[in-house]
Amino acid sequence: MVCWFTKSIIIINYKKSQVKDVNTASKKYISNDILKNELTKKHIIKKVRAKKKLVQDEWNFLQQNPISDLSENLIDSFLYNYFALKINSDDEKEIVLIRNFSNYLRDTDPKRAIDKLYKTLPDEPDAVFKILEINKLFSPQKIINLLESGFTEIAISCLSIEKENYTKDDLKVMNKIIKHFELLKDKGEFKKLKGLLGKQKDIYICPNGHSNHIESVFCEDFDCQQNIKGLTRKDVRKINSFKNKVETLRLLFDN
Repeated sequence: MVCWFTKSIIIINYKKSQVKDVNTASKKYISNDILKNELTKKHIIKKVRAKKKLVQDEWNFLQQNPISDLSENLIDSFLYNYFALKINSDDEKEIVLIRNFSNYLRDTDPKRAIDKLYKTLPDEPDAVFKILEINKLFSPQKIINLLESGFTEIAISCLSIEKENYTKDDLKVMNKIIKHFELLKDKGEFKKLKGLLGKQKDIYICPNGHSNHIESVFCEDFDCQQNIKGLTRKDVRKINSFKNKVETLRLLFDN
């Protein structure tokens, strides 16, 4: 009986010792796969920070092994390579570059991407807008920031960007955007101009100083076409379309 109890203790102690050895072994040895992954990760980080173009296998690795603090460097690298390629909008190289870059940002760190992209937007509007549009990275607060910083034209372009899901907080800020446009100050003016016989006539002076008939809502100059607020017909259409979207969202939330 004693021997059986003692033997049991020995057996139990032996098993515990085995478990301890296994745990210790896991700290002493690193698998080759883990090593290769870490080396690949270091290689990609170095390449991205040097603004070198990634090959498809490297994009695939990033998709499967996201690197959280790489987003900003990746955006800088993307913009550099986007312009370095000097390609047409339908070029396969550009399509592949945008698709890989977009997939990574959308699946890993969209908030950080939004912060960096909207901050970069005034410097590189065409390339950044394309990424925002493709990935549906609409941010009403970032658009407010653009408006308050004087980037009205860029902000208007961003009104057409979509978002996967809208919240009531989004709706509040979207209403602020509309209010901002409603409170735009006049940049042009209406003036009385004396004619050759001393007779006065009313004219519209656009924000760029062009004289127009008083009935003209938009400047008649082909390269200008601004109304008294400094907006073009295209701008007004985009703003009206945005107002319609906001009103429809409001009705959907109220139902």
